[in-house]
Amino acid sequence: MSLKHWGRRLKSACRLLLAGQIQDLLRRSLALLKKTFSRKKKIDYKSWREKWVLLNEKEKKQLVKLISLMEQKPYFEIFIDPKNCKISHLKTSLNSLLDQHFDQWSVHLIANHNCEKELRSLVKELDDQRIQFFEKMPTKPDSWFLQIQPGDLLHEVALFALADAANNNRKALVIYTDNDHLSPSGSSIDPFMKPDWNPDLLAGTNYFSSLTTFKSYLWEKHFYDSADPHELAIKATKDLLPDQILHIPFVLTSIRVPDSNSHLTPPTVRVNYQLPDPLPKVSVLIPTKNQGKLLKRCIASLCTITDYPDFEIVIVDHETTEKKARVFIDSLKSEKNVLVTEFCGEFNFSAQINQAAEKATGEIFVLLNNDTEIIEANWLTELIMQVARPEVGVAGALLLFGNETIQHAGIHPGIGGLMSHGHKHLGKNSSGYFSRLKVAHEVMAVTGACLAIKSSTWKQLGGLDAQNLPVAYNDVDLCMRSRKMGLRVIFTPHAKVVHHESVSRGFDDNAKKTKRLMKEAAVISERWGELLYYDPAYSPNLSFEGDGFQLADTPRTKSVLGNANKDYGI
Repeated sequence: MSLKHWGRRLKSACRLLLAGQIQDLLRRSLALLKKTFSRKKKIDYKSWREKWVLLNEKEKKQLVKLISLMEQKPYFEIFIDPKNCKISHLKTSLNSLLDQHFDQWSVHLIANHNCEKELRSLVKELDDQRIQFFEKMPTKPDSWFLQIQPGDLLHEVALFALADAANNNRKALVIYTDNDHLSPSGSSIDPFMKPDWNPDLLAGTNYFSSLTTFKSYLWEKHFYDSADPHELAIKATKDLLPDQILHIPFVLTSIRVPDSNSHLTPPTVRVNYQLPDPLPKVSVLIPTKNQGKLLKRCIASLCTITDYPDFEIVIVDHETTEKKARVFIDSLKSEKNVLVTEFCGEFNFSAQINQAAEKATGEIFVLLNNDTEIIEANWLTELIMQVARPEVGVAGALLLFGNETIQHAGIHPGIGGLMSHGHKHLGKNSSGYFSRLKVAHEVMAVTGACLAIKSSTWKQLGGLDAQNLPVAYNDVDLCMRSRKMGLRVIFTPHAKVVHHESVSRGFDDNAKKTKRLMKEAAVISERWGELLYYDPAYSPNLSFEGDGFQLADTPRTKSVLGNANKDYGI
């Protein structure tokens, strides 16, 4: 753990000590010590790859048998453009194709007049009729088209895995796979474990990357006007249904990279969606109790920094008794764009937000904690840009701790036991896992500390569950219900807000609160079951430990041949 990280911990400890929260301080200190001493060493990818990616002799024999049992064998047309004339790299790629156990394929080399002589010499050397120069678009019916780059290496099971997936998913028109990278020294490094179909992620970055195959008619339709692979992927998938785009979560190709680490931050495209005209009125719903200084900072930053022109603030006051806080809340009652409503009884975040929503008049609701602080003018515009889209149900912001490290960038099931935030404690400008923090994309859920939802969607969903989820997991439940209705939950890194986490409410540090938390965890688990663990932003090859996006000791996919063995009764 870095000195900076320990400094943050010390600062947090001092705050708890000054607040008299001794029990919480002790509890968190013990948890930190346990986490520190139980933290596992970073997994060595070479060893992981030998265990989970490479085939042993028994599996190679299984593979041969599986291929012999296939009744239908899809055909793959593979395009390679040797644009940089690196013949040695091209030869490596072609040899990895020749090593495929599945033999239903042909290669089309796109002519390069600068090195035509060397290309023809290589084709002659390899002496395989399946390797030919591209002259016209192949006409083999019902084939699959894909493009690889010179230097890319295909896993020996790659084409079989694609063929098997195509046979067992007849609706699929696009199939993509995971990949790792090949260093200049020839070492396999930096695996890219991808999520299942995530259209918003693809819009912002070509996470399909290498070894993506398209049904022939899709390729033929878009290839000539979409030379860029990212553009081709976007156009080809634009009108497809989710079950027509299939992800194989196995490392089936290695992409050759230079010495730099640029492959860890692939290029991104900023996608701006058209805002509604006229702009919808927004109601910002803020529950609060005492903590006048926090609330004042929240409201002041909201009103002075936000550039969105039409919003109201609905304050839910939960029996504030602190004198300065009381004076400030009362002063807000005279503001024309502020409504204050009183909430009485035991703390119930869901009930407070539901009450605020009943009073609100906006077309879009934004749930905002009183311990947040606005730091960028466009935060609300960015949220509205996402949530106003008809296919989106909920949108959430990138939340930062006061030291400008990440507190929330989407909620992932499994991390931290039940669910937690990925990318936690990275710097605010971090690119995240393969540029994940540079692109708005679909996630399992976002936090209610800063969450946007259309008022019409809110009413359809019935608001938050105040009876069963009064404090915790109500935001996750709302997101799950939105997804069940067919609407996406979008995290956008372009809306940044500081969240001075849990200062107002405190932490769950006593027996009563712990019992309540366990009860709510049981409710959310029982209500959503296995659906709770399907994450459109995460991979089964990644761990649930720590802050996520690290290799799992044991991937939840196990073996690339496992499913095929079942299919063929082996």
